[in-house]
Amino acid sequence: MSEIKETRKALGRGISSLIPGPKSKPTVTAAPAVTTAATAVPVPAAAPATDNRSNEKSLFVEIDRIRMNPRQPRKTFEEKALADLVESVKEKGVLQPLLVCRKGLHYELIAGERRYRASKEAGLKLVPVRILEANDQEQLEIALIENLIRSDLNPIEEAKGYEKLQKEFNLTHEQISQKVSKDRTTVTNALRLLKLPLVVQQELQRGNLSMGHARALLSLEKEHVQLELVREILANGLSVRATERRVSQLSKPAKPTLVAKRENPNVAFVREEIQRKLGTKVEIKEKAAGKGEIRIQYFSNTDLTRLVDLLKNI
Repeated sequence: MSEIKETRKALGRGISSLIPGPKSKPTVTAAPAVTTAATAVPVPAAAPATDNRSNEKSLFVEIDRIRMNPRQPRKTFEEKALADLVESVKEKGVLQPLLVCRKGLHYELIAGERRYRASKEAGLKLVPVRILEANDQEQLEIALIENLIRSDLNPIEEAKGYEKLQKEFNLTHEQISQKVSKDRTTVTNALRLLKLPLVVQQELQRGNLSMGHARALLSLEKEHVQLELVREILANGLSVRATERRVSQLSKPAKPTLVAKRENPNVAFVREEIQRKLGTKVEIKEKAAGKGEIRIQYFSNTDLTRLVDLLKNI
């Protein structure tokens, strides 16, 4: 069974509702010639080719005429996997056409960026494509769905893809879930990840934190407490269950002290600003005659190096 047919079966109402099926094939035409006042330079017409894995026809076009998709949700590519794909392309060529739409004399990539990158790296001059007529929203949906079905997106890339659909095209969580064949709660929980501090999102993208860690961190209201716990997770290798226990402990109200000294509002403001910029817990102790001391906490050698670099640039 062809890969295209397998994709449609897995997606339900997803990508199959956006890409024309065998009974409604997209119109494919050769690119027009480019002319100037001085000379007439014909642009090579796209050469027809048969996709071996389906009865639909694809075209071969010059790879230099393909432009990247600005709506591509995927931003990171695993180097080892891409290197393996380059070797496969060198040996067997590009087995599945890239999905593109026409933009004047060029083509804009809708889906297949890994294949495109591997083809460039392998030195191919021509690559197989399927030309679709798709607006900006449909292009984003197709790119998002293709990556989701292959599990190519990390959680933050997936969330940002949903966010684009929500903000740029005013789609509700329910509408997004229908288009990408995901539960509405899955879409909602993914979008909640974008409320986490940038540092936490980056660790999630790198795979140093799991979705379980992220969901536990979202239970904490204060950003500096989230950041402090992240450093504890990374330094001590806390499991999701251990992280949930720490969240429960941190969420408990502090026991009142017999003598509570009220913090100077100006000092509190400065402390909060320093914590926000450094992303770690900071203490300021006032002394007599306007003197005092600032304590900056770190939780690993890597964390210390990061703080030193930040302080150097202040």
